Amino acid sequence: MKKLILILCLLFIGSQQIFAQYSTLNPAQIKRELDRRGLSQSEAESRLRERGIDINKIKPEDAPKVEGQIIQILDELEKEKKGKKSSVQVSEAPIEKKARDGDDTETSNQRKKDLDVVNKTVNPKITGNAANVAKESAQEIKKAVDEGATVEEAIAEEIIDKDADIAPPAQVYGANIFRNKSLKVYRNSDDAPALESYLLSTGDQVTVTIWGNSEYSGTFVVNKDGYITLDRMPRVYLKGLSFEKTRDLLRKRFSAFYSFGPSEFAATITYKRTLTVNIYGEVFNPGAFNIPAINTAFNALVAAGGPTDIGTVRMIKLIRAGEKPRNIDVYEFMVNPTVQEKFYLEDNDVIQVAVSERVVTILGAVKRPFKYELINNENLVKLIEFAGGLKENAYKNQFQVKRFINDKEVILDVNYKSLIDSNQDFKLLPGDVVQVKAIPKAFDNYAEISGAVDFPQKFEIIKGMKIKDMIDKGIIQKEARTDYAYLQRANTDSTYTYVRINLEKILSNPTSADNLEVNAKDKVIIYNKSIFTDRYNFSVSGSVRRPGSFPYDVSKTLKVDDAVLLAGGLKTDATDFAY
Repeated sequence: MKKLILILCLLFIGSQQIFAQYSTLNPAQIKRELDRRGLSQSEAESRLRERGIDINKIKPEDAPKVEGQIIQILDELEKEKKGKKSSVQVSEAPIEKKARDGDDTETSNQRKKDLDVVNKTVNPKITGNAANVAKESAQEIKKAVDEGATVEEAIAEEIIDKDADIAPPAQVYGANIFRNKSLKVYRNSDDAPALESYLLSTGDQVTVTIWGNSEYSGTFVVNKDGYITLDRMPRVYLKGLSFEKTRDLLRKRFSAFYSFGPSEFAATITYKRTLTVNIYGEVFNPGAFNIPAINTAFNALVAAGGPTDIGTVRMIKLIRAGEKPRNIDVYEFMVNPTVQEKFYLEDNDVIQVAVSERVVTILGAVKRPFKYELINNENLVKLIEFAGGLKENAYKNQFQVKRFINDKEVILDVNYKSLIDSNQDFKLLPGDVVQVKAIPKAFDNYAEISGAVDFPQKFEIIKGMKIKDMIDKGIIQKEARTDYAYLQRANTDSTYTYVRINLEKILSNPTSADNLEVNAKDKVIIYNKSIFTDRYNFSVSGSVRRPGSFPYDVSKTLKVDDAVLLAGGLKTDATDFAY
């Protein structure tokens, strides 16, 4: 659909207007126009090719020349569609014909509205927010052209950028790095410094600078035979050498003629060389791209939009004449980004993105549940690694694998713990869905102590642990009642049994029968003496200095005059009697 959108852009406007309007063109409206004509993208492109119009070769300046032909072809296709429809219909009832005519009128009105929107879109007198968006896209496209991209490449890359802003996330892990702008295409040779592994070739420009006892500065271009010619020195072959080896070789050559220290020599590369890379297969924007040689295969893939949702991210082929194809693995790059240094490009290299063969899904208690592409002998163990490993609450004794066998879906149980213990693996098939369950219940290897202790909490059960051990961990308080306590024990039917125990016997004699062994989820409850005491208050009110409520004297020695004194004594206006 993107190519058809590009052609429609070229039809409506010239190359200068492309910059002014592109980002406001609505692909949905163009698709709707084709739908309303009853046409598909494939049949429209097929008829264009029959008339000698190749949408991949139309230049911006040629757009006005072919506009009439394309509109004519679309009209012809629409008439043919209607002709086929009417030839099939033998007769119509008047009411059916009226309904159909009404539908055509409605369709025609909608078509006029859509065409009006398109016409306004391509009008150079765009105003408001649309103009701002158009201007922003125009600047991005023009910048790409200024940096060496063709108009078609610049528009295609802007399509990819705009789509990336609204497109859903990648379906397969690894494809996202080409859609979220983690990588970019270097259009300018100054955008990035030379890496040590960069391979020199014809057209590269090398600058040598010497300072200190000797001073020198010179710039040399690698010629078509692969060497540079130095002043009063033998030629130096650099084609195919890495930047690191190039610098060392030039330092050695110049040291024979100039005097300088280790830190008084510098060799730099300016990237005047460009190359053409051809990217085909399951990418969003296949074709040939002219880019600076500083770009690796990974950067070049960004220019093509990266793999589609069915494109491989593990078995991408870099094909070079006279060499064995090399495999590009995005997962390897994501673990170690320096891998890209192995994939510098040569002129006319081909990058082929095939359809992915084995994609599986993992869900549940893993750190990164997603879809992953597996290759070679990678199976369940490797899938767990790609997913970031298991979560702490993962239930290892039973993974479930859903797969399709003989036209029906089945579920397979896999004991992952046994696989790991026996150093084995489980083979996964395309479309498998692995479900890692979480531990279904909370921990139960504990006993608890509560009440009149300094540390009321849960403790891990150790084999042979008794109530005395729990008391020692909780540290009993002085206010605790020691003549009895309770052991609350959970039953299998979610009920409880209470066992009365004597703490005095346990503390004085750990071998006492009261010192029971603790089971999982047992709870020792120790009571404070205060909960068994009734508390009462008395109050003094009226003409006293501190009226209020006071605790009752359990010794029963407190008298009325004592109560008055506790209330601050009588005021001067107090009477000589009270109630």
